[in-house]
Amino acid sequence: MKESNKDAIEFTAAQTAAAVLELLPLGSLLSRALIAPIEFAERQRTTKILDAFAADIAELQSQSRLPDIDSLASSDRFMAVLSSAFLASKSTADPDKLRRLRNAVFNTQIDDVEAIRAELFVRLLDRYSELHVRILEVAEPLPPFVSKEESFPVVDGKQDGVMRDLFGIVQRAVGDPLGLLMPAFNDLRNDGLLVRTQPVTYGLNDTGDPTRPDSMSKLGRAFLFFVRDPS
Repeated sequence: MKESNKDAIEFTAAQTAAAVLELLPLGSLLSRALIAPIEFAERQRTTKILDAFAADIAELQSQSRLPDIDSLASSDRFMAVLSSAFLASKSTADPDKLRRLRNAVFNTQIDDVEAIRAELFVRLLDRYSELHVRILEVAEPLPPFVSKEESFPVVDGKQDGVMRDLFGIVQRAVGDPLGLLMPAFNDLRNDGLLVRTQPVTYGLNDTGDPTRPDSMSKLGRAFLFFVRDPS
């Protein structure tokens, strides 16, 4: 990236931080006193984010996975996703999420992802925590339930099987010390990345919730593929 462009981005980030301080009591005094260290910190952080993108692009280009920089810069789709991912990167300190945001940009180009799908997935990734992605990673290898016969043994003509408890499976795999697992599950269900494929019954260990998901949807698998490591 040209130094002039990088300087402009860093300056804008520092100005944003100063503007936030202006909203606080005595904000103008604080902003004048603190703008120098804030500007320095924002420049450092922005440079670190941009350098990570640049390093990954260079590595993928060395593997012939990405075209030259002029071709990338001339792609409206690539630049739009890069811009969205960069802004999302500014709002997280999670190294895993930062890596996945970079992956999303590169996979958009490598897999020739439709612009509308790429934009949707980057917006979801911006909203999601690493816990959301871990849920999908645990659910991904589990086969979906495809029929009553395969889901439930039939006893005396009645369904009397045990429901698959995806929440319990994920809870045992990743833990839930902060009680954030259920809200994350609800996000993924509401966005259509997790779905219920089992028939609605009230057998053993069933939660009785007809909306509780037990499998990853096709959209969920596509999202997980979208944020994979491309190298």
